[in-house]
Amino acid sequence: MAALSLSTQDLMEVTLAKIVASMGANAPAPGPMTFTARSVNLNATGDTGIAIVLPTGYTRYKITDVTVAHASIALSTATLGVYTAVSAGGQAIVTTAALSAITATTDNTAANMLSMTIADTTGSTTAQTLYAHVGTAQGAAATADVSVTIIPLS
Repeated sequence: MAALSLSTQDLMEVTLAKIVASMGANAPAPGPMTFTARSVNLNATGDTGIAIVLPTGYTRYKITDVTVAHASIALSTATLGVYTAVSAGGQAIVTTAALSAITATTDNTAANMLSMTIADTTGSTTAQTLYAHVGTAQGAAATADVSVTIIPLS
């Protein structure tokens, strides 16, 4: 049997869900939650799923931020978007755009991450999985983390 590995983020999400569930209707609205796909391959076109796990009693959410960070190299060619279906299908959360603004890979350095433009800031989403879609490959080995920050809505 394989060992179960939980990150601090996983434990926080499970704990928050249990607290909210135990409070029932008196539970305060949860604050922002961030979900991350780590080491997304930017040297191959395609999709990487980002699971969105809402607290009990919540069925939709507002997306407040999509950030690309921890790139393994300075990016010059890769493009990325975030959608509710594979192959850049469904609702566009972030339309496919260049990542060339990420020119540094060291923490505490300017241009080491990119906060992408949200396509629709007025609508809510119910998708349980979002897809980081690489539209154009970097042309050399490259990875980065893609994080989506949401606010759950009842």
